[in-house]
Amino acid sequence: MPNILFFISLILLSISFVNSQGSPSNCSFNGINYSSLSNGSYSSLSAESGTNPQGKYRYYWNICGEVYQCKSNGVSACQYTVGSVFAPTPVGLTNGGSFSTSSFGNTRLTYTTSLKCSNANYRTFIMTFICSDNQLISSSLVSQNNCIYTVEMSGKAFCPTPTPTPTPTPTLNPNPNVTVTCQSSNGISINSSDIITCIGYGQSMCTTSSGYSCETYQINGILKCVSPDNSISCVGNQFYCYTQSYTCSVDSNSYNGLEVNGKIINSTYFSS
Repeated sequence: MPNILFFISLILLSISFVNSQGSPSNCSFNGINYSSLSNGSYSSLSAESGTNPQGKYRYYWNICGEVYQCKSNGVSACQYTVGSVFAPTPVGLTNGGSFSTSSFGNTRLTYTTSLKCSNANYRTFIMTFICSDNQLISSSLVSQNNCIYTVEMSGKAFCPTPTPTPTPTPTLNPNPNVTVTCQSSNGISINSSDIITCIGYGQSMCTTSSGYSCETYQINGILKCVSPDNSISCVGNQFYCYTQSYTCSVDSNSYNGLEVNGKIINSTYFSS
């Protein structure tokens, strides 16, 4: 009878899963949307705990979604005894998910259950997300303390996307003796006898006529290049370049062509 009641409770929980806080449709916290990380399963072995050796258990979990290895609906984290023929034990239910911030400022995703341990604690699974430069997500061993299971996940996917700081438009002092040409093609090219400064947002690269180059491969990087030559070509989606007399900008996500001195000209070429 207890097994039947537990099975029924999981069915009821899976029905409420559609509108649960942890569902991928609203898997956002502190400006980061984690929906793309709901890949079906993450996994790690247990750390040494008390009399239990390292690796006695394997844990499966998901971010804002169910885990098929847990073999139960509405389960986002479970504990499997390595080598056992029995089904994994749920340690986190999808509709029991909630976000919070740790004392170190990291985002946490906590999944609770209605299953009590002998110490009266409810089985609870806690993920801590740590921002790092690693493109791939890595996970620590899972620590267990009185039926509270914790794991740290790190990677670039857990880093906030910085909002580019608007670059103030410099005061322009047009010089009629200086000719400036700008052209947009997979970025921007600019020629001028004035000093040229270009600022790029995201993955960007600039090269001058003499071969001087500057670049950033960071997805959220900000690049600033001051050209020692009279021409510079930059590749990227968003650039802001200026001389003493003119500013030329490109932003492939917002408009086509060039923006010159703050006005979109609906053309890929400009000459003063």
